[in-house]
Amino acid sequence: MEENNNIHLYGTSGVLSSPNFPNLFPYNMQCTWTITVPAGYRILYQVSFFSLESHCLGEYLDVRDGSLPTSPHRERFCGQKEPFHVLSYGRSLWIRFKTNKHLRHQGFNSSFVATPSGKIEFKGVHVSF
Repeated sequence: MEENNNIHLYGTSGVLSSPNFPNLFPYNMQCTWTITVPAGYRILYQVSFFSLESHCLGEYLDVRDGSLPTSPHRERFCGQKEPFHVLSYGRSLWIRFKTNKHLRHQGFNSSFVATPSGKIEFKGVHVSF
């Protein structure tokens, strides 16, 4: 498996996509990104285009809330999707894109932006979001 691991993105905005996007991505590879925004912010991760195999066994985009592969799992995406977003709970997201040796697709195109963490009061209790 061809690997392109440990891509660290720091800052308040950025773009990431599958290799060769918008062309077909390579067979049998794995890419991992860790996104970190400044303290006091969360990540709004927005996927504008998404096209993978319909099942999540060999091709997927995995999103975890934190900076590690063991961080809480948010969701595994596969198939054809309309644009979607994920809002982190903290200041980091761990994202893995994995392909197999069977089919190739266009993959995905996405971006992130730092959004201020906020606080709300709910029934007299302060809650961070």
